[in-house]
Amino acid sequence: MNSDLPFHVFRDRLWDAMHSAKRRQSKAALLTLDINKFHELNHAWGHDKGDLALIVVATRIREVLGGHESFYHRLGDQFSIVLDEPDGAAAQQVAHRIIAALCQPIVVGTARCFISVSIGIALCPDSDENIDGLIRKAEAAMLRSKAGTPNTSCLYSATMDEVEIEPLTLKTELRHALPRGELLLQYQPQVDLRTEQVIGVEALVRWNHPALGILAPGKFITIAEETGLIIPIGEWVLTTACLQNKAWQAAGLRPIKTAVNFSAKQLELTDIVDRVQGILTKTGVEPSTVELEITEASLISNIGRCKTVMKELRALGVKLSIDDFGTGYSSLSYLSELPFDILKLDAAFVRPLQQAGSSLPCFVVAHAIVDLAHALNMTVVAEAVETQEQLACLRRMDCDQMQGYLYSRPVGPDEIARLLRPMVSERFA
Repeated sequence: MNSDLPFHVFRDRLWDAMHSAKRRQSKAALLTLDINKFHELNHAWGHDKGDLALIVVATRIREVLGGHESFYHRLGDQFSIVLDEPDGAAAQQVAHRIIAALCQPIVVGTARCFISVSIGIALCPDSDENIDGLIRKAEAAMLRSKAGTPNTSCLYSATMDEVEIEPLTLKTELRHALPRGELLLQYQPQVDLRTEQVIGVEALVRWNHPALGILAPGKFITIAEETGLIIPIGEWVLTTACLQNKAWQAAGLRPIKTAVNFSAKQLELTDIVDRVQGILTKTGVEPSTVELEITEASLISNIGRCKTVMKELRALGVKLSIDDFGTGYSSLSYLSELPFDILKLDAAFVRPLQQAGSSLPCFVVAHAIVDLAHALNMTVVAEAVETQEQLACLRRMDCDQMQGYLYSRPVGPDEIARLLRPMVSERFA
């Protein structure tokens, strides 16, 4: 078995397995494995360490397969595996063993992280006797797995054909989404836990696809990052959110802040500060009501450059928040170095807060993050708050603000205008 097989050799082995299964009247299986969000690890660690991480992944796959099967490193974050003579259950057992092996931490030098994977499985002759058809069906099953829970496998069925087609068409169609006016913003309220008033919103982009309907960011933001479309989309989001903020104020509503996600690609632009300044000037929004959310994974590849850019952005008067804190590949040290105003307490720390016991590890960790942020004069916003138990825990640890389905889903600008008028304490009752 060799993970570095040339593609034509891998195709030959797949062809042999398919025809051997047909002669034996048995099965062969093709597994397509995708490392979820590998581009974030590459960005955080750099491509050299990312390549070493891929070697660790390949080694673990090799150990699971025991040297008896063929697998091929297709793309930066994808592997294909050929299994002889399995039925669907046996193929899924192999997939589960691979997932279990890859759930262990990846260590490269002093760097350490966890990855998750999605695996699609296609059987022959059940699925297709054509090599390209079998490959497409394994990819379709992988995409269905990717749309669900991480670290799962999915066996191909005919109902997945639409899922298989989407990635092939979305990349092209996304290029036309902005000029055709297909993008829109929804806003999720952020609530002050002391006054129980809406004090801000997070702007969330959606794609109103003409055939597929409203698509959440998870369906297309990765494509936007890969193609560079995230630059014009990001500028459109910031401009639209600023104009909407001004429109709410022009309607006589009290001022609130508007948070906008800011991508790593935008941070890398040499003229990004001038671009943001231009949007602030063009829209006439008060800079102090604009918040740029930056994920911690965006910061690590060039911390010196990020530090300079963020100081210049903050000098414009905007607020800066760190998103996905504690879930990436970074350390605590940059919190004291970078000029953040706000820390977003990630859903990974909020969801376990289902009980009020202050001795629970999840409570202790979340409380420590809140205390650390407060010590650094940062406001804490808890994400994905969905239950009264979570809310009670956040109040006990003196968290400042929250957003989540307990109060409101992301909604349109008219609904936000309605929410800005009354007090909101009855929504927690």
